[in-house]
Amino acid sequence: HEQLLKEHGLENAILVPVYSKAYQMALATSEILVNNVTFPPYFIRRDEQVYLNTWHGTPWKTLGKKMKNGIQDMSNIQRNFLQS
Repeated sequence: HEQLLKEHGLENAILVPVYSKAYQMALATSEILVNNVTFPPYFIRRDEQVYLNTWHGTPWKTLGKKMKNGIQDMSNIQRNFLQS
């Protein structure tokens, strides 16, 4: 990941392990959040944060409605969609 960041002129970016305390602090304090899936269930976007979700995949996404366990598994996905 560090090489990819360097190639794109982002060598000052700080990589943090997912779900670590540093990750949680980044979610809580970042001005701009970009994601292509969902953030953890404990994430709540602050009013002053911008959350861009690119929803990887096709335009025919079902936002979790076709997940293995059905509608029970899609609540966090739809919650993230509403926050983005």
